Amino acid sequence: MVNQHVLLRHTLKITYNIVQHIFNPVAIGNKANGYKERLSEEVLWDTQLTRLHVSPTSQFHFTHNDFLTNIEQGTGAFPYGILDWTQRMADLVCQQFGIQYDSKALTPEEAANFDVQVIEAGTEYDKDNLSSGILMSTVNIAMVTIATILSVVLLL
Repeated sequence: MVNQHVLLRHTLKITYNIVQHIFNPVAIGNKANGYKERLSEEVLWDTQLTRLHVSPTSQFHFTHNDFLTNIEQGTGAFPYGILDWTQRMADLVCQQFGIQYDSKALTPEEAANFDVQVIEAGTEYDKDNLSSGILMSTVNIAMVTIATILSVVLLL
C-alpha cells in the first residue's frame, strides 16, 4: 500500500509546479492568444459561410465575435471565458496553498533547464495540511486542478 503522506507530497509538488509554471493566466494566456491570432481569420471565414442546413432546435449560433470575446471573458450562456476562468482557478489554488505563479511564461529552453524545487511535508508550502487532518481536501484540490488542466489542454 502506498503511504498517503508520500502520495500527498508528490501530488502537491506536481500541483504547485503545474500552477506556478503551466496553468496560470500568463502561460495559458500566451497559448490562448496565440490560437486566437492563428485561427481568427479561419473562424471569420467559417462564420460568414451560408449554411446548407441549420438545425431548427439549435441553441447556439456562434459568431466571430463570440470566438474573440470568449477567449477573455464569458458571454451569453457561458459565464467564463478561457482566460478569466484560468485567472480565477489559478488565484484560488495560489491562495489555498500560499504560492505565486510565474509573472513571465517560461520559454522552452528555460523549462528544459528548470530545477524543480522539492517540497517536503511541514515546510512553508505545506501550511500544516498533513498534520491537520485535511488530507482528502488537499488531495481533492490537487486532483481537480490536474483534471482541469488536462481538460483545458485537450480543448486547445
